[in-house]
Amino acid sequence: MIVEKGQTQWLCLGESVRGASHQRTGLPNQDAISWWPKKAESPHLGEGPPLFLAVSDGHGSSKSFRSQIGSELAVKAAERVILGDESDEVKNFLTIKLHQDIPQNSSSQIDRWKQFKDIAQNSLPKKIVHEWKQFVKEHWTENTVTEQEWERLIEKDGIAVRQAIEGEWEGIMQQKDSPTAQQDLEHNYPAAYGVYGATLLAVLVTDSFILYLQIGDGDILCVDSSGKTTRPLERDSRLIANETTSLCTINAWREFQVALISYQESTADRMPVLILVATDGYANSFPSEAEFIKIGRDYREMTRQNGITYVGQQLKGFLQDTSERGSGDDITLGIIRRVELGDRDSLDERLTAIEEELADQRDIMTIQQEKIADVETGSESLSERQKKMDKTLLLLLSGLIVTFSLALMGTSFSAWLFFRLNQVDSELENQQVRLQEIEEQIKSITAKPQNSREAEKSSPTSEQDKPDATALDNSNSGSEKINSPADSETTEN
Repeated sequence: MIVEKGQTQWLCLGESVRGASHQRTGLPNQDAISWWPKKAESPHLGEGPPLFLAVSDGHGSSKSFRSQIGSELAVKAAERVILGDESDEVKNFLTIKLHQDIPQNSSSQIDRWKQFKDIAQNSLPKKIVHEWKQFVKEHWTENTVTEQEWERLIEKDGIAVRQAIEGEWEGIMQQKDSPTAQQDLEHNYPAAYGVYGATLLAVLVTDSFILYLQIGDGDILCVDSSGKTTRPLERDSRLIANETTSLCTINAWREFQVALISYQESTADRMPVLILVATDGYANSFPSEAEFIKIGRDYREMTRQNGITYVGQQLKGFLQDTSERGSGDDITLGIIRRVELGDRDSLDERLTAIEEELADQRDIMTIQQEKIADVETGSESLSERQKKMDKTLLLLLSGLIVTFSLALMGTSFSAWLFFRLNQVDSELENQQVRLQEIEEQIKSITAKPQNSREAEKSSPTSEQDKPDATALDNSNSGSEKINSPADSETTEN
């Protein structure tokens, strides 16, 4: 994400190291840290807004023999409450805009601020404590205390402490379903919950406000653009030596220190550029408050010049060295940084954005080259198809020419044949006519002798009237000459 003018980007990271004295005595790291949300491409970083970070320090007392678990449950409870169900009133912390659509310093804005501040100072601490104790109860129920754990406790604090712890847990289990269970859960049984005793420090950064929460020892430092380092919460004068308030104490929610600082869009540049959240092992490693406060300027310069990622890579070594030279206690540090234009993180973000854009352009060029290659391949394929089509067309044209020639020849032959058939038909008709004429002549010739015989029978004639045999022969042998009616009449007369 590139930070533009008017926009605010926040990054965070953290580290927790096992104290030098814990390593020597075999104790585990009793601190815990968590942040939200994780940056997609760099899970070791958080990115916002909104941005939430919490750290917790488990008590080192032998009575708190599960405090390393209690600290983990503390940051989990805070995150659950702050980022919880949308129906929960505290979910508004992520989305509320204190100054949106409300005139500055108006009565509506003042009323909204009062309501919001009441949620931060009262509802949040109660819910966090309740949620933590619910997690603790679940863990106790699901994980029976081992004999080794009891033996270490009895060795240092005596059997009476074990009896007190077991008695309180028996009371918790008996009253969990009663109408007053919530009240008992919130206000009683410090020994039972003390097994998991832990502190809690949390910071929530949004576009319009920053919320600071703390119960117990530890430090929250704010650094401005000039390097000036201040505390958003006053130091609790009761926290001397190893004495501390805790999530396990009676009325723990009343022990919370809360600061809610709003920022209008026009004053966003007044937000701190760096917020440091540390467990007490860090401050206890310095000889004085003044020496400890200097870490604000140091981390501001390191993050500005080298970027928060570089600082994160060196952070574990810094904290281990500090513990060895100082308190020997576990040390946990969370760093929340507002990215400023021109610093290393801003340049890194811009460089990353440019590289991503170049990568996108390279991908686009690769896709375009693939498309061009596909087009060229398609063009070659079309050329081959064109050649095949040309060959096919040539064959078709040749076939058409042959077909046309054959058709023309067939048409000519058909015309000739038709004409010839007509001639044949005409000749046949002429032959039929001629045949009919001959048949008629034959009939006429055969009919004449029959008529002559009939005439001879009907009227006797003299020898003189008889036709000359020679003449009759001549008439029969001539060119088929038939006697005219005049001749017939002369003969009959």
